[in-house]
Amino acid sequence: MPKCCSAAGLAAFEKALEDKKLDDDKRRTTQTLKGELLRRLGKFADAKDHFDRLAKDELFKAQPFPEMIQQELEWIAKDNDQPQEWKDAK
Repeated sequence: MPKCCSAAGLAAFEKALEDKKLDDDKRRTTQTLKGELLRRLGKFADAKDHFDRLAKDELFKAQPFPEMIQQELEWIAKDNDQPQEWKDAK
């Protein structure tokens, strides 16, 4: 993944998450994409910390989020920075 895209992408996600008016669905999507980008960039410690925080957040308690977070943490534990297909994807 080009580094120019990574810095811009992370900055865009951080800026979006500062918006107090961001609705829950958009906040979940943005948080999820931020963590995915951290993993894809090989920032495994940051990605793990990010998904560990999400696992404790009430916004992420309902399915499919716990399973998604667990899947991301498994990929992170394997230092996997490649695009992946979800377990239940068809």
